[in-house]
Amino acid sequence: MRLIDHTSITVRDLARVRNFYVAVMDVLGARVAYERADAIGFGERNRPHDDAHTYISVFQSPDASPDPRRHYCFRAESQEQVDRFHSAGLAARGSSEGALGCDSIILSTTPRSCSMPSVISSRLYFIMVGLVPNLAVTGRADLCFLIDSPREESMPITAFQSFNDGLDPSRRSRDHFIADTKLEDDRLWVPYATGVWFQPCCFNVTSGGFSVVLKGLPGSMVGTHYHVGTVHGYTMRGHWRYLEHDWIAKPGTYIYEPAGESHTLVITEDSPEPMMAVFIVEGGLIYLDKPTNGSFAAYEDGFTLLDLTRKYYREAGLDVRQLDSLVR
Repeated sequence: MRLIDHTSITVRDLARVRNFYVAVMDVLGARVAYERADAIGFGERNRPHDDAHTYISVFQSPDASPDPRRHYCFRAESQEQVDRFHSAGLAARGSSEGALGCDSIILSTTPRSCSMPSVISSRLYFIMVGLVPNLAVTGRADLCFLIDSPREESMPITAFQSFNDGLDPSRRSRDHFIADTKLEDDRLWVPYATGVWFQPCCFNVTSGGFSVVLKGLPGSMVGTHYHVGTVHGYTMRGHWRYLEHDWIAKPGTYIYEPAGESHTLVITEDSPEPMMAVFIVEGGLIYLDKPTNGSFAAYEDGFTLLDLTRKYYREAGLDVRQLDSLVR
């Protein structure tokens, strides 16, 4: 008996999670059936005399809210398909908690690609058809993804406390220094948003600013944010722009941004290669919950970025002490 003809998932920022859903649904053979600015649909609608299909839509809604009990359960034909689903989710800039094959795997997309964390709190489960006879009866999930759930440890802060660089005064330097980035070393790129990474050049804990080399894939974005200080940028590769301006930055483009401006950074879809640009940010930046007349969603500065980078280095098995020389 088939009880569901079609269903819908709501998110606060569709642009942020689009690539994730496209990737994992493709593994299930559910291709994009339609797409518009506020929705994307997967699968195939049922028709008279052909009712063996399922249809799912992902809608953008400002009222999307979390509910840990809400989940969606998919049928998988093999463990190999579940594994590919998992791999596709990670490749779409998700992060996994737990070990593959247990009931507690959770995947969350990185929040910085949107204006604010887009909460849907929807779990995607699998029933392994034909592999475990009582699986459908017990309701056990072989793989669970918690999509689009905000994770405090991987996003700009939304609650404030006193921060410091964590260095002993005898190890803290204010002298001249150089930072040697290694743009071809994938291990050194710190994940920041969906399809966006950075390599740090300087954590300015005196002014609260920072300097980074930012890399982004064509079509990726950094959500709408407001700068409390000035920004200098220089493009080395690829094409990018701000949605609020009509210019396009290309290799050799220098940009000066005044304090008090809010904008949304996007790497153009037709960029011939991943974008790489140097940004020198004076002071912090505030992520907004929407592009127009937005309110506070999260905050980023030299301290929070240093904390994020240290966590990534530890998880990646890199030498965290190398970051100390970048603190000024």
